[in-house]
Amino acid sequence: MGNSGGLNLSRGWVDKHPESPVACNRAPGRAATWPRHLLLALLATSTTAGLWADSEAPSSDNTIGLVLGYWNIALYQTQDGSQECPEGFHHTQGDNFRAQFPTQGERDAVLRKYAYYTHRGPNGENVFYHPTVITDPLPIRLV
Repeated sequence: MGNSGGLNLSRGWVDKHPESPVACNRAPGRAATWPRHLLLALLATSTTAGLWADSEAPSSDNTIGLVLGYWNIALYQTQDGSQECPEGFHHTQGDNFRAQFPTQGERDAVLRKYAYYTHRGPNGENVFYHPTVITDPLPIRLV
């Protein structure tokens, strides 16, 4: 076996270095057992680490831990949103992109030049990062 910069554990290396810990753990004719010993030592320390942890009794101040599995905001919501938003939901970036560049040729040119539909600014600025460089062509729907 070639040595790739690490420890070469071929039979010849172990036989030539009887003082090594690998050779000491190897019975004649058997493979080195040090990886199993290392694994057992790691397993023993990982399972007993909890024994040294702080094991105080729970406090008596009546506090509990809480895990939220679902979050529902306290708003009146109808099934389709037609009562909350009678004119429809707010326009998306895609809606504004299609309104700003009405033909497919204009959209393709912008996408070819700037690669993404949010780069709608005069010089290709991303309107997520620079929202004041343009005025959206579609109005904001207020409730």
